[in-house]
Amino acid sequence: MAELWTNYPIMQGENELLQLNLIIQLCGSITPEVWPNVQNLETYRKIKLPKDVKRHVKEKLTPQIPCSSAVDLIDKLLVLDPGKRLDADQALSHDFFHEDPPPGDLSCLSKNGASFLEYLGQANRARRGLANNYRNVANPNFPARRGANVIVPGSVPNQQIINQPYRYRGLPPDQDSSNINDRIF
Repeated sequence: MAELWTNYPIMQGENELLQLNLIIQLCGSITPEVWPNVQNLETYRKIKLPKDVKRHVKEKLTPQIPCSSAVDLIDKLLVLDPGKRLDADQALSHDFFHEDPPPGDLSCLSKNGASFLEYLGQANRARRGLANNYRNVANPNFPARRGANVIVPGSVPNQQIINQPYRYRGLPPDQDSSNINDRIF
């Protein structure tokens, strides 16, 4: 849910240990006081986790998420103890879902078609095709990547995609990725 405002995962670890450390840096230390019976989990007993790390969910998210009820909901969804964490019904009953403005009419949304992930894949493939075409037209002697077909001017394999690469769902061709490094951590 936080990703709707931040446009990136707030805790994206490259492996399990890094993921645990990111969770601890945001949600605080995992201890039996915070999460009763955590000591019964085999992984908890096997690894040494940082101690005395305070919870920073609200402090880290408030500058990026202008809606205080959304921050409160995210904070309650990120509680370490599964017994105290909101379940789906409790989350849907949270004030965030019952304040103004009310949800809009969903009939304007597409019922079928490509997902955003599919859109990005198609747009990126088309963009790469344009880049390869431009590179080969600008400098025909430019060495092609191994295994890639050289695009000769006038013989573009999929002319329709090249001519209309961003027709998919009316979305802009380039997404702003300038905030990619403005992560919480």
